[in-house]
Amino acid sequence: MAATQQRPSVLRTVIAGPAGAVVGLIITFIGFMVADPILFDPDLQSAKLIAVWDETEPLPPASGEAATGIILLLIGIGRAFIYRWLAPAWPTWPGALR
Repeated sequence: MAATQQRPSVLRTVIAGPAGAVVGLIITFIGFMVADPILFDPDLQSAKLIAVWDETEPLPPASGEAATGIILLLIGIGRAFIYRWLAPAWPTWPGALR
């Protein structure tokens, strides 16, 4: 019989959302750093693809608008509340991270 678990506080959930979003952005940034030699090598990619990321106006929203970051943080908070809502239904087992 599984022990009942208390839900995390709302404050903890609100903090977890942006923390998760920041970790996701860092992982994405590292991924693009690793993939940069492949993505932007003229021998491997077309000039059109390279131009879309570097030269074409308007630049993609991921290239630095503040609103994009705020929206991503709000999405992170929303996802944290969804996980908070779903977590009690997840099965537990010895050694599970929860």
